[in-house]
Parts: sequence; structure tokens; C-alpha cells
Amino acid sequence: MIDVTKLTQSEIRRLGIEALTKALGPAGMIRFMQQFELGSGDYTRDRDEILGDITLEEIFAEIEEEQKQQEKKAHKATLVANKIAEQAFEDSTAKIEEIPQSQNNS
Repeated sequence: MIDVTKLTQSEIRRLGIEALTKALGPAGMIRFMQQFELGSGDYTRDRDEILGDITLEEIFAEIEEEQKQQEKKAHKATLVANKIAEQAFEDSTAKIEEIPQSQNNS
């Protein structure tokens, strides 16, 4: 066994990760390590500050409103694209009509 009193924190960490990886495999080692992540802050307080007293109904209503806004934007973009295509078609038709008939039949 290794005398851990002579190892640095970094060396102990490296050896521990190697041992866990050997015993559990890479994915198992990661899952094991995740159990000890303490994180930071106060999740409950932060969540309450961000969300307040919002209900599920309010969340769904916001989602529906956002979807309606996205549909309006998509519809407007389609109208603009159609108008551009229509104008391009009219311009090309006008140019074709300007070509003398003798060149048109060749």
C-alpha cells in the first residue's frame, strides 16, 4: 500500500481517479464522482427569485404565447419571401417580353 502521507493532494486525486476508473470504468467513475459535487449557492432561493410564484398554467400560457409569436414571425417571413419571388418572376417575365420576337423564335 502507498504511504499517502508523502503524496500531494494532486497525486492522491490522480491515483483515486485511476483506481475508480479501473474498478468502475470511465462512465462509472464519472457517475461516482458526481455524487460528491457540492455545487454552490442556494438552489431553492435562486429558483424562487427567478421564477417567483409562477404556476404550471402560467408556464404553459407563456409557452403558447411564444409559439404564437414564432408562428407570426414565420408567417411574415413567408409573405416577404413570396413577395420577393413574385417580384423576381414579374421582372424576369418583363425582360422576356422585351426580347424582340425574332430572337424569341430562334
